[in-house]
Amino acid sequence: MRRFSAAFLILASWSVCAQTFEFNGELRAGETYSRKLSRGLVFCLMPYIREVGWEILVSTECRQDAPDFSGIATPPYRGPNALQLYGFHFLPDTKLFSNVREFRFVLREQDVRRIREMLNQRPQDAARILDLAERLGKGRGEVEILEADAVRGEPLYDTKLLRIRFRAKLTIPERGGR
Repeated sequence: MRRFSAAFLILASWSVCAQTFEFNGELRAGETYSRKLSRGLVFCLMPYIREVGWEILVSTECRQDAPDFSGIATPPYRGPNALQLYGFHFLPDTKLFSNVREFRFVLREQDVRRIREMLNQRPQDAARILDLAERLGKGRGEVEILEADAVRGEPLYDTKLLRIRFRAKLTIPERGGR
């Protein structure tokens, strides 16, 4: 019995543990939000062009040209995506998404490069790309929009998101996710 208990404790200490970061925030049009995580990562809400909203980014820094650890692991890669918080998404008659956005992110810049290389190959093998993104996308995130103030635009995609209040939860594995 003691051997079993000791073996179990050793295995338990090798198992994947996770760090969870929970926080709330509020932004006005054009503002950037950042929150330091672990492993040198930062959660960012980056303003989108023409102040139509924000984009969720997990990276090493909050800059438009920073490596995108979240976008590479959260398909679809073209078209509407859970990482986008655009004004027209929050109009009562144009619900594309729920107010809860779930996403994944990789933990290392080399994982970003690895998936990007597969995306740049011709011909592309979508199943292999999605499988790799799922295997490497060890981080998990959720952003819930609690309040959103938008001014309808013409055309609709020019709707301005003036303010959001949000709650975020991100989970990063301690081990096993490299």
